[in-house]
This record gives sequence, C-alpha cells and structure tokens, in this order.
Amino acid sequence: MHTKQQVYYRQYQHLALPGSELIQQHRQHALEKLSNLGLPDQKDEDWNYLRIPSLAHRYNNDAVLNQATMSFLTNCKLTQGLVFIDGHYQACLSKLPQLHALKICSLPELLVEQPDSLIPYLKINNQENHFFYQLNQTFLNKGAYIHIQTSLQDPLELIFITTESDQFIPLHIMIIAEENTQARIVQRYLTRNADHYFTNTVTSLHLAAHSQIEHSTHIHEAKTASHIAYIKAQQNYKSQLHLHSFIQQGAFVRNEIEVHLAQTQAQCHLNGLYLASDQQQVAQHTRVIHKAAKSISRQLYKGVLDQEAHASFKGSIMAYPEAIGAEAKQLNKNLLLSDKAEVNSRPQLEIFVDDIRCTHGATVGQLDPAALFYLRTRGLSVTQARTHLIQAFIQECLAYMPLIKDTLEQAHPLS
Repeated sequence: MHTKQQVYYRQYQHLALPGSELIQQHRQHALEKLSNLGLPDQKDEDWNYLRIPSLAHRYNNDAVLNQATMSFLTNCKLTQGLVFIDGHYQACLSKLPQLHALKICSLPELLVEQPDSLIPYLKINNQENHFFYQLNQTFLNKGAYIHIQTSLQDPLELIFITTESDQFIPLHIMIIAEENTQARIVQRYLTRNADHYFTNTVTSLHLAAHSQIEHSTHIHEAKTASHIAYIKAQQNYKSQLHLHSFIQQGAFVRNEIEVHLAQTQAQCHLNGLYLASDQQQVAQHTRVIHKAAKSISRQLYKGVLDQEAHASFKGSIMAYPEAIGAEAKQLNKNLLLSDKAEVNSRPQLEIFVDDIRCTHGATVGQLDPAALFYLRTRGLSVTQARTHLIQAFIQECLAYMPLIKDTLEQAHPLS
C-alpha cells in the first residue's frame, strides 16, 4: 500500500460513518480497491499531460459557521437550494422548495433514514479502477440527495464553501429524475480564506424516460486548491441532459464527465469553458457512450490560457453496434495568450456501427493581430482590445449556459 493510501486508510479506521450494513460493505469494498490502486501519475494515459500536486488528506468532521461566512454567503444571493460549509450541510442557511413529490436532503440524513435506497444507483455508477472515485466512495458521507418526482420551476442551487485550509472534502451528489420531470440545478464550489485544500466530488445523474435536466457546475476554488470531479449520467428513452461547466480558478482542476445514452433517442448537450493563468493546471475529459439507436450528443468546450497555464482536453465518443442512426458532434477550441501557455487536445472516436453521423475537431490559436490592430485604431487600449476579443471568443459557450451566464459575465476574463 502506498503512503498516500495509508494516510486515508488510517483516517477511515477512526471514523464512524452512518449507514446500513450494505453501505458499510460498499465503503469497505471501495477501501480495498483504493488499497490496490496506485495514485495516478504521468505514466497513466489519462493523466500524462498534467502533474498531480500534493493533495490534502485531513478529513474534517466539523464545520465552523461564523459571521464572516454568513456575510460571504449573503453575496451568493441564494434563492433556492442547499448550503454546505466545509462539506457539512447547513440547514439554517438553506432554502428548500416545499413540494410533496420531491426529496431533497443531505447525504448523512439519507444514510440514517433510507441508506439502502442508494445501493442500486451506486452499483450503476461504480468505477472499479478509478482511484479518485474509490477514494470518494470510501468516505461516502458528505453531499446531497435529490429525487425529482415533480418538475421544479425555479433553479436549485447547491453551494459548497470551503473555509478551512489543508483539508480533504469528499462529496457525493446524487440526482434522480423520474419520468416526464424537468429541473435546473447548479453546483457552485467557492472558498473564503482557505488554502491548499482538496475537493473530491462525484455527481451521479439518473434520467428516466422523457425527463429533462439542465445541470451546471461552477468551480471557483482557491488559487492553491485542488479539485477533482467525476460526473456520470445514465439516460433513458427520450431524456435530455444539458451539462455545463465553468472552471474559473484552482491550482489543479480536473473535471471528468461520462454519459451513457442507454435508450433510444436520448440526447445530451455538453458545454464547457475553462480559464487558466499563472501555473494553473486544468483537465477537461469527456466520454459519451451511444448505446441505443437515434441517440444524439453535442459537445462544445473552449479554453483560454495565459502565462504558464497548462490544460488538457480529451473527448471520447463511443458508438455501440446498436446505435443505428445516432449523431455525435464534438468541438474543442483553445486560445493561448502567452508563449508559455500550453494545451493538449485529443478528440477520440470508437465507432462500431456504420449508420452514424459523427464529427469532431480541435483548434489551438492566439489572438488575431489584425483584429487587435483594428480595435486599436478605433481608440481601444491594448488591454481593452484583448478583453474584447476574449469575450467574443467565449460568447459562443456563454450562449449555451443560461444558468451560470451571469456568473461568467461578472468574472474578470483573462487579459
């Protein structure tokens, strides 16, 4: 067992996490897998472009709520949703919709009241050889459970605020949408005066027939923090998923998405924007699996990198023989603002059916000198001209992100 695994193992042994015997077995299985898996490094194909920094490993069993945090939260302007401080649910700060056919609660609450209701979904999600997934499941306790049995009219926010440095925060968010339901959900990861912490998240989405989910993730961690996220979606007949991500800040951020279009005419639309500067490292990896006929996927990801930032994009599309008449499109565009900024973009296709329409593309470029010169002749400063061109570059992504568009527009772009 490696040193890092030993540290997590010792912490787990001293915890008394809630849950049934089946949940405890699930955690124990994850711990055993974790013990046998090595921490990914640059020898691993999916990790070879970025260097994983030293990760915080102190599991925090408490949360401190003070006036400064309360004031910080006020600026978040929460209208409906759940609030978590250092991974711990804060009922006094949350505002839950009062609908009978809607189950929204913290994960610890569910693990006490109905723990075995998680088991079928955990089995679907399981990633046997994924180190950070197994790490998350070993400490399965913090997070949220959202079971949508009637449509939500207003967006539901999940706000995660980190206030203490040098801690490890594993979070699991499970979202289940029943037939003919609709919902818009935003997950926001923010910080207040914390450094060198590590957020490890798993988000599970299960879409029944004819359901529609618009899900957005906004990652704005501390400049010294690490955030590793894994999102998995399972879609049934004619379900629609719009999955958006905005990576704004963090020393090391990896956002991994896997979507299974399991039944006929299921469709997903994945859109993302990542900004990176200084020596920030960002990885955006997607994997869309077409398992059924006439399924549809669309992907658009854009990156803006400055100074010595490094980004990695890997977009994989797989089509099973059963995916007759499927459509898949993928596009990754990157804008480099510095000679030292670097991006690696790898679109990948695995097609096992003839009757399919599939396209993919990747571009890496710099600001157009002619466009910069033209804007300068119209009276704009160098900074203003650069900002104008950057905004023009990211507008295509913003148009697909109505839930976090306001946040994106308020964020100061790289210039």
